[in-house]
Amino acid sequence: MLNKFVLILSSCLLFITYKANAQFSSVTVLDPVQVSINTGEKPQSKVWKHDGKYWSVLSDNTGTYLWRLDDKAWTKVLQLSEETSVQADCKTIGNIAHILLFRGTASKLVSVEYLPATNTYELWSVRPEAVNITLDSGVETATLEVDGTGRMWIASDGNSKIYVRWGDSPYSIWSAPYAVASNIKNDDLCAIVALPGKIGVLWSNQNTKRFGFRTHTDGESPTTWQVDEVPASQSADDVQGGMADDHLNMAVADDGTLYCAVKTSFDTSILPAIAMLVRRPNGTWDDLYEVASRGTRPIAILNQEANKVVIVYTSSDSGGDILYNESSTTSIAFGSAHVLLKGKFNNPTSTKSNYSDDALILASTTSSPVYAVGTLALDTSTPLPVELLSFTAKRTNDNAVLEWATASETNNGYFSIEVSLDGKNYSTVGLAKGKGTTSQKSHYAFTDNGISRYGADKLYYRLRQVDFSGEFSFSHINVVYPGALPEALAVQAFPNPFDDILELVISSQEQKQAILILYNTQGKVVYSDKLALSVGENHVYLQQLHVPQGVYFLKVSANDQQQVLKLVQH
Repeated sequence: MLNKFVLILSSCLLFITYKANAQFSSVTVLDPVQVSINTGEKPQSKVWKHDGKYWSVLSDNTGTYLWRLDDKAWTKVLQLSEETSVQADCKTIGNIAHILLFRGTASKLVSVEYLPATNTYELWSVRPEAVNITLDSGVETATLEVDGTGRMWIASDGNSKIYVRWGDSPYSIWSAPYAVASNIKNDDLCAIVALPGKIGVLWSNQNTKRFGFRTHTDGESPTTWQVDEVPASQSADDVQGGMADDHLNMAVADDGTLYCAVKTSFDTSILPAIAMLVRRPNGTWDDLYEVASRGTRPIAILNQEANKVVIVYTSSDSGGDILYNESSTTSIAFGSAHVLLKGKFNNPTSTKSNYSDDALILASTTSSPVYAVGTLALDTSTPLPVELLSFTAKRTNDNAVLEWATASETNNGYFSIEVSLDGKNYSTVGLAKGKGTTSQKSHYAFTDNGISRYGADKLYYRLRQVDFSGEFSFSHINVVYPGALPEALAVQAFPNPFDDILELVISSQEQKQAILILYNTQGKVVYSDKLALSVGENHVYLQQLHVPQGVYFLKVSANDQQQVLKLVQH
């Protein structure tokens, strides 16, 4: 059986070699871990990220544990239960993680708190004991959330109803169940989500061939709920089993826009099997969005910084490849499917929180012994900023000749050159690629022919790095041509190399807002901040960065000016 699983993993690894048209910039397959129960159920989230590490709750044949991802391998850090058949749903608030250990009617709530000094979790000091959560007969799954008042909610399904329960911190005492929906099928289920000022419950109803959604306003009586919004009922074609199936999962944006991954029961190639429902902040629902014509058990993950939503699902009801389709959130239209894990897998799961630079998706094998297999998918919506060594401009008759050098040989391809009459409004005048290398440094040159056409005494030139997809990003430096100097922005860092404390001296000729971003060599943001600059020297102290040893790039931006410093952590 082990040899069979090795072959499955080999297929996964082979996918990385042919990912040319994948939307994630890279996908890393993590080391598998043998588990005693699969990574279901559909609405649940078993993964979160905290302090630069991924964490998950999984069961093996000795109990249920909190696991930490170290590089590509999972490490047990804390036993949560002696039970070996737990399917968890996890909600994090700061350094506290609340974990619903779902085991049917006899479930439990465990809470843990993070200890930065040891890079691990321990049982929550406020309530270290587990709390028994007795759910209703026929329950298939349950999820938890915390509203804006700090009240925790659990939503679950019964034989024919959708229930919610609630408890206040430290969540030792729980209410009786309250039904928010009835007359559902036995295998219908639900999920709960926190919206700005509200809590919401989404459920499937295969009797009515619709999905349902009700909200409760924070602070009101816990039994006061708004009427069913019947999501995207305008798209509920009466074909085969209709729009609703018992597969759903949700992601929510900061503004309250709700993205719901669902499976339908249309059971025809003409209408989608995997779809997305979108609820706008004003409570209206878009038409149903088609994701894929086949598939099962979809989940939704959201990258707000990149304006991107990703639907991850299994290719076949019996298990298969883990696929994903993605769309811009500004104009929703899903592209073709891409393979995330190739083999015989099912039950994808990820985080409740939105991601920015990378996303971890877990799934499990479909044969015994069962393994949980993760993929770390990287979104590089912005390339790594280059270290600019020099940038000069000179006049040759009616031409402006720009020359610059960078610290590395490739620097993500090439640059866009932009010009402005006022130092604020820029337009592109050309592109430049490297003109040869010296000691692993790239030298660039560009000539703007016929500068007299601009009809101005002073011109402002700017470089923009261009990544592999041709998207412009990162203003690097401003040059005024000819004669005048730009508004000065000078940045120094002490010491360099640094330890846990880094002093920045930022000189500015005017009061302005500045943005600080610290990247590692993979382009991942490890620290960011905003500050108000005063005229003259500004002393800024970055303390307890807690970053690993290595090389980093610090980008300081203020208005149209920018400096990038190369830093080294001891």
